[in-house]
Amino acid sequence: MNQRILSLLLGAALAASNAAYADPIACVPGVPHPQSIDFADVTLNGVQANGCFGVVTGDPTATNLGVSEPLSLLVGPALPNGVPVSGSLQDIAFTLTVTSDNSFFNNEGAWTLGWSASGASATIDLVAVVDSGGSFASYFFDNVALSAAGGQFDAKSTPNWVVSFLNLEGSSSLSSFSLFAGDFQSSALPPPVPTPVDEPATGGLLALASLGLVIARRRPARR
Repeated sequence: MNQRILSLLLGAALAASNAAYADPIACVPGVPHPQSIDFADVTLNGVQANGCFGVVTGDPTATNLGVSEPLSLLVGPALPNGVPVSGSLQDIAFTLTVTSDNSFFNNEGAWTLGWSASGASATIDLVAVVDSGGSFASYFFDNVALSAAGGQFDAKSTPNWVVSFLNLEGSSSLSSFSLFAGDFQSSALPPPVPTPVDEPATGGLLALASLGLVIARRRPARR
């Protein structure tokens, strides 16, 4: 009996290990993710993510978050100890704070993102990265509006992220939280000016045609 129980435990451990090392895939609405991540794992002011991707082995970078658009690290990584971290983009200062009862062994918590006044409204794509020590999942938020007066997305009162997947050590504890950014659009920035496309030189063609007509008229008639 003890040998059978040991075999079952070993099988469960191997299954968890295989899940942690599986190839990362994107979330599909209505379809359970094989590694237990979901659109609702991370919310922004109560709104769940537009997309999620994982679980990825290693450290998060701007190119392995499952998003095709160009990204850059906006702010982070923030540790679950309440110490704020800062970053900036287009003269807007950002501050990120993670609260998790000052514990590295908590699989849910909250984060606050604040930004400074810029004098212009803006939108930005955000990718939230929940790192669980050796593996991570990313959550995409499309066209997040930033007011010109500055402000914050404050979710300290309720849990705002959940580590629902197992890391390589078989636990679901938070290691760090980061935000990456892309597609920044500001009302202070002029829209891109379209590059003029050269049309065929119609005037030049007409001039050549007229010259040919004159030459043809001056050519002596054959006898």
